[in-house]
Amino acid sequence: MEEQTNQGVAASPSMITPMEEVQRAARALAEKYKIDSAFVRVSVLSRILGLAAPTIYAAMKAGRFPIPHRKVGSTPLVKLDDLARWYCAENLPSARPLPIPQSDANRPTVIDEAAKARLVKKVLRELREEGE
Repeated sequence: MEEQTNQGVAASPSMITPMEEVQRAARALAEKYKIDSAFVRVSVLSRILGLAAPTIYAAMKAGRFPIPHRKVGSTPLVKLDDLARWYCAENLPSARPLPIPQSDANRPTVIDEAAKARLVKKVLRELREEGE
């Protein structure tokens, strides 16, 4: 019985592991936004998430920014792997492939809109809770 289960999983090329999905997301982000290091600056993060840099800085300073970040000197940086892991957190149970970014497209991809929507929803919820 166990062999059938293992064979069934191995025979399905459409199934990808959570780690593979995170790696694909990291490669797609690096390619689309020309990220050539392990860390992402706020200016690039702003383009990816579709939020103004001051909004991101304020969320980081207040401790409300949902993606782990580090400070190098006075510069806050997000590790590319952490960004990809955060993006994939809601997508892992479905194990669906990521959209392939079009290098010539000027409009944001689904990756950008989904990330922006999650971040905006979380920040707005926290701001409402603070106001009550």
